[in-house]
Amino acid sequence: MEDLLAQVVSLPLLFALCASSGILAPVPEDVPVLVAGVAAGAGQLPVVPALMVAIFAVLCRDFVFYSAGFFLGEQLLTRPWVVRFVGQKRLSGAQNLVARRGAHAVLMGRFFIGFRTPVFLTAGALGVRPASFLLWDGLGLLVMIPATFGLGYFLGEPIFLWLEWVVAGAGPLGVVVAVVAVVGLLVWFSLRPERPDES
Repeated sequence: MEDLLAQVVSLPLLFALCASSGILAPVPEDVPVLVAGVAAGAGQLPVVPALMVAIFAVLCRDFVFYSAGFFLGEQLLTRPWVVRFVGQKRLSGAQNLVARRGAHAVLMGRFFIGFRTPVFLTAGALGVRPASFLLWDGLGLLVMIPATFGLGYFLGEPIFLWLEWVVAGAGPLGVVVAVVAVVGLLVWFSLRPERPDES
């Protein structure tokens, strides 16, 4: 397990994956943060630097979305390519949430996979101040990143032991089943209905 992690995990790669998640990498930042936790638990990444890199990278990514809304204004939310990228239902839910909660919506949106981007775009477009955005997003990250990292850190060895069993005992078919299961979970988390939109 340690040899595999040493080959595929590093602080620069963690920064790149977290900063590009949802933009270039089609997965939420939770995935590389979880893997980084597994690597830290195996002694392949230093815990505090990895947490700092992950938090800073995700904050930079979030601020990119916020800045797009802030500088391009509300008309950005009606552009066809934005609606296709984010989804009309999610955009409408984000607009309702930001209109009702203001800057606090940034903190609330942080806890829902698939709802973060529309909330950050909308917060910028509806005039949430940059300092307020950074404050509430930063507070959310100080909860979410360590929690996700901790899951990987404490549960990483059982996960890798299970994967080793699949590869060694079940053969290629088992690997395919495991990959399909993981991808299915990621898709489900990304596409499940956003609870803030239902309120």
